[in-house]
Amino acid sequence: MAADWFGDLFDSMPIVDKVMEGLKEKVVDIQVAALWTCVQLCRVYIWDIDRLTETLQLAVETADSILAGRGGYLEDWGEDEPLHRSRLQAMRDELASRLINLQP
Repeated sequence: MAADWFGDLFDSMPIVDKVMEGLKEKVVDIQVAALWTCVQLCRVYIWDIDRLTETLQLAVETADSILAGRGGYLEDWGEDEPLHRSRLQAMRDELASRLINLQP
């Protein structure tokens, strides 16, 4: 089963820990890369279920911080800033919806 394959993958390497470190990183580009990884993998039956809520919460907080202007990341994109802001907002909204769906 796919869930078993993902479980074996996550057991063989510290993916969750690396993504959590990336979300806490001071370099915003690394935070964005970690957010992208969360969008792709932070799902039930893929991510370590015992750490899914924790990871999603941190990812949403990280996206909120970047969207609020931390580090000047979005402003550095100049005329492309609205496109990058909308992409980051879409990632944030996707992760937040997954977090809401985990609530009982």
